[in-house]
Amino acid sequence: MHAASDKSDKEPAVTASADGAKFAEEFVEHYQVPVLLLVLIVAVVLGVIIYNLWMRHVFQRKELALLREHNKLLENMPVFYAQVQVIADKDGQLSDLKLIAGNNLFKKLFYTDGRRNTLNGQSWQHDAAFVRAVQKVLNQRQSVSYNFHIGKLDISYEVLIRPAGKPGTIDIFGSDTTRLHRMEDKLRESNEKLTLALDMSHLVPWRWDLERQTITFDSHYRMTLRRWENEQRQKGTHVYPASECLDCICPEDVERVRHRYEDLANGLQEVATEEFRITSYENGTPYTNWVEVRAQAEKPGTDGKVKFLVGSLLVITKRKNEQLELIRAKERAEEADRLKSAFLANMSHEIRTPLNAIVGFSSILGTVDNPAERKEYVSIIENNAELLLQLINDILDLAKIEAGTMDFVYTPVDVNGLMMELKSLIAMRVRPGVVLDMVQGADACVISTDRNRLSQVLINLLTNAVKFTDKGSITFGYKLRGSEIYFYVTDTGCGIPKNKQALIFDRFVKLNSCVQGTGLGLPICQHIVSKMDGHLGVDSEVDKGSTFWFTLPYHRAELLANPTEAMSAPVSVAGRRVRLLVAEDNESNYRLFYSILHTRYDLVHAWNGREAVELFRKSRPDLILMDLNMPEMDGYEAVREIRKCATRVPVIAVTAYAYAVDEQRVMSSGFDGYLSKPINIQKLNAMIVEKLGEKNK
Repeated sequence: MHAASDKSDKEPAVTASADGAKFAEEFVEHYQVPVLLLVLIVAVVLGVIIYNLWMRHVFQRKELALLREHNKLLENMPVFYAQVQVIADKDGQLSDLKLIAGNNLFKKLFYTDGRRNTLNGQSWQHDAAFVRAVQKVLNQRQSVSYNFHIGKLDISYEVLIRPAGKPGTIDIFGSDTTRLHRMEDKLRESNEKLTLALDMSHLVPWRWDLERQTITFDSHYRMTLRRWENEQRQKGTHVYPASECLDCICPEDVERVRHRYEDLANGLQEVATEEFRITSYENGTPYTNWVEVRAQAEKPGTDGKVKFLVGSLLVITKRKNEQLELIRAKERAEEADRLKSAFLANMSHEIRTPLNAIVGFSSILGTVDNPAERKEYVSIIENNAELLLQLINDILDLAKIEAGTMDFVYTPVDVNGLMMELKSLIAMRVRPGVVLDMVQGADACVISTDRNRLSQVLINLLTNAVKFTDKGSITFGYKLRGSEIYFYVTDTGCGIPKNKQALIFDRFVKLNSCVQGTGLGLPICQHIVSKMDGHLGVDSEVDKGSTFWFTLPYHRAELLANPTEAMSAPVSVAGRRVRLLVAEDNESNYRLFYSILHTRYDLVHAWNGREAVELFRKSRPDLILMDLNMPEMDGYEAVREIRKCATRVPVIAVTAYAYAVDEQRVMSSGFDGYLSKPINIQKLNAMIVEKLGEKNK
């Protein structure tokens, strides 16, 4: 039973196993292909998924690498970048910045000390331009760029600020423009220096557009044309029509300038320099300037034609005037040299002529017994001596004029009395058949003037009239004309041509070389009259005569007492004759003093300055006549020694030195008076009386 049971238990298991195998075989037989397809599909899908995952991994690694490279580039690039969140206060004003992202350069510039709102040591809130730019970006949602300078580092950036994606955020970009700004500063400085140099030199750059026919001046200096006169003057460029610029050129120069620039425009000439005159206007008044213009043609265009002329304009009015003045001065110097040469050549004749008469008649004077003939010879000697003295005086006056030392002494002068004296003096020189007439302008006329200079002018004019008048009359006189007195000398001589009347007042000019004279008289007269605030002129007609006239200010004066009466009587001191000490080393000169003074004074003669001091101590004279140029001790040293023991004794210097500077030295060296040789007898007597009178007061 048990065996059967075991057998029956095993049979179902075998059967089931067989059924399963059979099922599997049937299943495989029926579903083998679909299963394989399914497995294949699953494998493919898994492969695709795995491949995608792998490729994504690879791409991510590449993206991470690129991102790292990008970040590295962003961090190290010379342009700063940042994304910033702007924090505003309750009034909507910026109060803080929060950095969202930024490269190293941005952080270095804006957050150097760890503070978020610090801009390289200075709060960005103090940078008004930065704050305004940020506010504008937020309010207007538009990009803003501006120049940003960090003073502490002395660097500049061109900053661009634009809205970011999120509200309240901004992107900031900045590129370093320090080098550019420094170059611009240097260029600006160079331009300013160049402009200053151009302004100081009055050098004006210009450019001529030959197609548009306009000229542009690049300077605040410009030509003021009539229609542009009211244009505001300012620095910059000024554009004018070329025709108007050419019209402002003086007519004498315009054609020459036009032809020169046409040659430049046609390529016939490379560079041109011209000097010409231009006419400008100031408040409607034209004025002329000299300019120097340099020009050259720019490189021709593709068609081979010159389209622009460029150059510079320099105002040379001052230089041109100086050049013209130098030319005139050179011509005057050459003419003066020629005239002086002629003058020196003429001096031999002018000096030898009176000397011949003086020496000749002096040598035969002692052999003549006839008193009338002797008197005639003496008169001839005196007249020629006077001519020689006048010649010397003219030369001295010329030297005084050139040195500016001609002196004037104003005293009351009786004009009628002076005229009578001159008539008596000139009457002896008038040729036979010529009538000399004097016309008084008033019954009495006393003026304040320099008597000697007034006489010198009148004598010179009268002497010229005598020289050139062979027949007819010579009339001289004066007229009172309000605030001036008018003197005139009229003759009926040969007259002066109109074209030569101005020349006679030039030095060394002689219209007639056959007539005696130096050619200095009229120029000296003109200088004297001018110094006395008057005017000298001439009215003349050939073959009809001439009228020389001059005017002086009319200053009325009271005539002083005439000292000639006191001079006529002998002078005494304490009941004895006055004793004069004459210090003179030349025997002839002493003999002259003796002949003049011995009848009225006791004379003591010293041959030199040392002897004059010794004789003064012995004789105690009342007055000393002291020559300056003496041996052993000159007059200056002798006076110093005399003044050590006597301060009141009058000392009069008598010298051949006749310049004003000599008189000044004399009067500042202890002398009381000054007389120049040759001695004028009246002046000598008058000065002796005057100084003795002052001593006895």
